[in-house]
Amino acid sequence: MLCGKKRKLKKNTTFKNIKFNSKGYAKSGTEANLKLLTMKIVSQITTDKMTKAQKLRACWSYVTSRSRWSYYGTYPSSFSSGWQKSMAYRFLSGSGGNCYAFACAFAALACEVGYDAYVVCGRVSGTRDGASDGLTRHAWVRINGCYYDPEAQYAGWWTGCYGVGSYGIRHTVSAVYRFSTY
Repeated sequence: MLCGKKRKLKKNTTFKNIKFNSKGYAKSGTEANLKLLTMKIVSQITTDKMTKAQKLRACWSYVTSRSRWSYYGTYPSSFSSGWQKSMAYRFLSGSGGNCYAFACAFAALACEVGYDAYVVCGRVSGTRDGASDGLTRHAWVRINGCYYDPEAQYAGWWTGCYGVGSYGIRHTVSAVYRFSTY
């Protein structure tokens, strides 16, 4: 893989969290696999003539497409380093997932087109957890101070939640994770 400003082949090094061996091959792993997958998806759904904003909208349309994904509840087993990339990779490689996976997948694609994305984990109105406070676990994305909730759009319980200036439903925030990229 040619990397860096001088477009030189990287060997025996780590570049943007991807490890390269002595022959310049990226070592297999979640980070490398996710990078290659996001590059492939973005190249299929965007063109060089599109603006950065148009590319982000194309990523949104891809992730929120109702015909593409299965919805199922898999929560991160822990919020240890790298959980976001694992969730994004599992989602984008075709299996779908829940709000955490939708958020991580959209954040990964947004980063690939040049945005600094954050996955926000918290609680929103709902009964799925059976909690007495009337809130349930949920995750969404923040980019440049605007909010995106791809799972809410996909599921239809909050449509139009693309780039809104405030997260307009009852919620609490537990943690915010920068979707660090490659």
